[in-house]
Amino acid sequence: MPVQASVELPPLTQIFGLVLVLVSLVLLYRLGLLWIHYQKGSSGVAPSTLPEHISAEPRCVLTKGEASLLNLVSLAVQDSYLVLAKLPVRTLLKMTAGEDIHERGMVKSIQKFVADLVLIHPGTLVPEKVVFLENHNTNTVQSDDQWKILESLFHHAQVEIIRLELDRSYTVPQLTQLFGLEEEA
Repeated sequence: MPVQASVELPPLTQIFGLVLVLVSLVLLYRLGLLWIHYQKGSSGVAPSTLPEHISAEPRCVLTKGEASLLNLVSLAVQDSYLVLAKLPVRTLLKMTAGEDIHERGMVKSIQKFVADLVLIHPGTLVPEKVVFLENHNTNTVQSDDQWKILESLFHHAQVEIIRLELDRSYTVPQLTQLFGLEEEA
């Protein structure tokens, strides 16, 4: 039987092979970590688990009166507008102010306002009418100066402001007329 001679690789080649294997293992390890991080999401917490000290539950965003009026408004304008509720004014208007501190203060002062209902044109997706509900039982009226600034901004943006009394009963035809829409026969 022929005897095979064992061939030894030069030491430099052996070291190169060992380094190549180690670099490959480190690369696979890093890719595995990246894959695990990607699976968990950017927060580092798996979507199905929350730490024990964090809890969440839904909360009411409308009162019963507001919900009732929202339903009536939706019925009155359903053929003409999309209706959204409780949107901050800062999301409805693109407001810019100059370098003047007074101008910036004016813009900042109305950012706490929340529009109760917003009628959005379904084609342009731009607000056309903003509804503020007034409740005479609670004192939620903002200062007159802030209200005048808000009215001026909406007027400048060509968005109509409509004020409705929350403690008053409305019918769909009344609301249709208040919003300037013709009732279909």
